Amino acid sequence: MRRLMAAALFAALALTAAGCGTDSTPSANSSASPGPDANTQQVCADARKVITDSSAAFSKQMAQIAVAAATGRGEPEKTAVTELKRLITDWSTGLKEQAGKAVDPALKEALSDMSDGFATAGAKFKSFKDTEKATEYMDSPQIQAASQKLESICG
Repeated sequence: MRRLMAAALFAALALTAAGCGTDSTPSANSSASPGPDANTQQVCADARKVITDSSAAFSKQMAQIAVAAATGRGEPEKTAVTELKRLITDWSTGLKEQAGKAVDPALKEALSDMSDGFATAGAKFKSFKDTEKATEYMDSPQIQAASQKLESICG
């Protein structure tokens, strides 16, 4: 159980940090028709929200998984894995949506790569036992590389 909680904490911290800067609000001088810079700022802010909200939901779900592990086999475990997969799918979808809004090709690529990484990670959760590998799945080289690209673009 301690291992699951550590995995949840590590994944949430690592993934929350991806693409997170301190200035997420577009400048007040943006024009009504957003240019590439305004678009990048907005997409970065929106992607940051997807990452932050998804990280929080993931951490909460991992805590529930730890409770399910303590109670033994059965329906709570099945429900926990189903919910975890749904959360990761939503995370991937949210990033893919932001990629679709990005004008900057590098930002679009980083968000698409991260989305694909989460989709791949989510597909690996087939049973409750797989939750023990949550850190490994969610901290894949693909997700890490995309996180670094996102950080370099969004700050």
